[in-house]
Amino acid sequence: MRTAKILTLALALVMALALAACSGASPSPSPSRSRSPSPSPSPSQVVDTARAAAVEDTGGDVTAETGGEVMSAFPGLALQRDDAIATREQSWTSLELGEGQYILIEENTELRIGNWAIAEGKAWFNVNTPLEVATPNASLSVRGTVFYIAHAGGVTRIAVFEGTVSAGDGYDVTGQALEIDAIGGKTYYELTDDDYRSEYFSERLRDWPGLSGEPGGQPQQPPTNQREEMAFHFSETREGVLFGVFVWLNPSSSDPTKTGIVINEYYDDPSFGKMFEYYSTADAAYGDNMSFSVPRIDMGDVMWNENGTGTLPASDGTIYLTVTGGSALTYNAVYNNGGSETYVLSRITKTEEAALFDSE
Repeated sequence: MRTAKILTLALALVMALALAACSGASPSPSPSRSRSPSPSPSPSQVVDTARAAAVEDTGGDVTAETGGEVMSAFPGLALQRDDAIATREQSWTSLELGEGQYILIEENTELRIGNWAIAEGKAWFNVNTPLEVATPNASLSVRGTVFYIAHAGGVTRIAVFEGTVSAGDGYDVTGQALEIDAIGGKTYYELTDDDYRSEYFSERLRDWPGLSGEPGGQPQQPPTNQREEMAFHFSETREGVLFGVFVWLNPSSSDPTKTGIVINEYYDDPSFGKMFEYYSTADAAYGDNMSFSVPRIDMGDVMWNENGTGTLPASDGTIYLTVTGGSALTYNAVYNNGGSETYVLSRITKTEEAALFDSE
């Protein structure tokens, strides 16, 4: 009886397997191969190893653009390359880049992740790996640095407290501030009390290298060759002859309260007809807003050109120069014989300057 039961059960099992094979059904997975669903990550678990940065903390109205969607930023939110984060008025956020590296973002600021581009606003960086940082008018190379960068009204300001930021063309900033105007002109400044201040991060910044909350001594005056000269130009045609004025302004190499000046009035061609050239050092600190006067001395006013030499009429007098915003210069020549002339010269770049003098 017992053997018969076993045979009957075995036969039933064989028939069941055969029937399943004929119908094409697959056997159910064994319990040991089943997999339970993973729990949804909490906000604190959102950070992943592929991120470029993560939101550390926020205050006020802070939004993030990530994966093509705009959302409110929250601590732990992972940000990938080409994502963006933006703060509104009276708002702030801090980002963590790993290995003790942070970015603190002030109000009314938008920062693009990965290429670290700031369209407007201000951000503080404490980083120990090389970065490229950009604003609408500046591209910067960062090397192991504590600094801030701000962009407003077409002007970029960089204040470097530790390490070096390179602004290109040999302009390295260390323990100084650098302003880059709308057309690329660069001017160095000493760090001021305001450079050490932040409405939102004062306590935090005291823990950063080079930032104790107070200026740490006056840095050395930047080398003259690292403080770019400003070049201005005006030209017009007078009775078929080209007339023009160049003015070059540069910092005094020995006295930061003075500005060096080179003036060149020319006829026919800037590379030849040098009617008048004069160098002076004026009692005015080099910067984007200056107003001063220099004597105009009749130096014989000999014009050299392709046709030989000739003498042009001129007179001694005084030249009054006023620079406004670093972009324009008013040139007012008052002659001792009672005459006067006024021109408004535009700021030009080194490339434009070279193009005007390419016939030298």
